[in-house]
Amino acid sequence: MVIEPAQSITDRELVERFQKKNDQSAFEALVNRHSGHAYQIAYAFLNNREDAEEVVQDAFMRIYRNLPNFRGDAEFTTWMYRIVTNLCNNKYRWNKVRGSGKTISIDAPVDSHDSNGDGALKFDLPDERMMPDRQVAFEELRTRLDKAMDALPESYRQAVLLRNVQHLEYDQIAEMLNCAVGTVKSRINRGRELLRQALEL
Repeated sequence: MVIEPAQSITDRELVERFQKKNDQSAFEALVNRHSGHAYQIAYAFLNNREDAEEVVQDAFMRIYRNLPNFRGDAEFTTWMYRIVTNLCNNKYRWNKVRGSGKTISIDAPVDSHDSNGDGALKFDLPDERMMPDRQVAFEELRTRLDKAMDALPESYRQAVLLRNVQHLEYDQIAEMLNCAVGTVKSRINRGRELLRQALEL
C-alpha cells in the first residue's frame, strides 16, 4: 500500500476523506497544514499569544464539529478564516469590555511607502540600541497606534488588519468578510485615513 504524501493531497481531498470515511488523519493533516496561519491571523487581531492560541483551538474544534456539513462552496481556508475571524471579533469585544487586549502588533506592516503603492502605513520596531529618548517617543507612538486601532469601526479594523498584517489579497478578504472587493478597498482606505488623522501623519 502506497501512502500518499500529505503535502500532495489537496484540502478538498482531505475534507472528502474526513466526510466520507471519517478519516481522522485527514483532519489532523488539515490542522497541521493550516493552524500556523490561523494563529498568525488570531495574533494579528488580538496581539496576545494566549488569546490567539485559545481562538485557534476553539476554531478547529468548531471546524471538526461542522466539517461533515461543509459543502465546499468556498475554499476550506476561506471558511476556516471566517471562523477564526469571527472568534477573534468575539474575543476582542470581550477583552475590550474587560479593559484588556490590544488589536495590532507594532511590527505589523502599516506603511505609507509599500511596494504595492496602495498607501499602506508601516511602523518599524525600534533598534535595541535606540537612544532612550527615541525609545520613549516610539513607545508613545505605539500607544497612540493601539488606541487609534481600537477606535476604528470594526469593519475598518478587520479589513486593515487582514490587508496590512496578514498581506491577504483583496479578493481573499472580500470572501472572508462576505462583501465586495470594492467594499474591502473602501474600508481599508477609510481605515488608513482615520489612522493617519489620529496619528497626525
